[in-house]
Amino acid sequence: MKIIAIFLGFLLSILSFSTTGECELLREGGTFVYDDEDGDMVVVVIENNKHTEHHKGNKYIVESDIKWISDCEYNASLVKATLPDMALFKKGDILNIKVDKIDGDDIYYTRTIKKMKFKGKMTKTREF
Repeated sequence: MKIIAIFLGFLLSILSFSTTGECELLREGGTFVYDDEDGDMVVVVIENNKHTEHHKGNKYIVESDIKWISDCEYNASLVKATLPDMALFKKGDILNIKVDKIDGDDIYYTRTIKKMKFKGKMTKTREF
């Protein structure tokens, strides 16, 4: 009987972890930051299935709608972009984000758009 109780406790702990999800840090939304190609900080706000990136000190923005595919993967459908180098992308284009690893507040991911893949890292922050 004691072995059954230990096994059930172990099983419940596994189930509670899987329902919480390892990507809860991202799914709960909030403010994240990453550095662009020029080393400038980009502020990303994720809330209510909306993804908004603020580039070059709020001079440019990228807005997308999020649709979660799984606990650690979502598609972002482009709604609006004012970045000059976004001319290749149109409203409705899909950017797929798949989380590879989470380490503390750091989220390592692979993003794919139009068959192009890029690795990246963003960090959850509470400063903004």
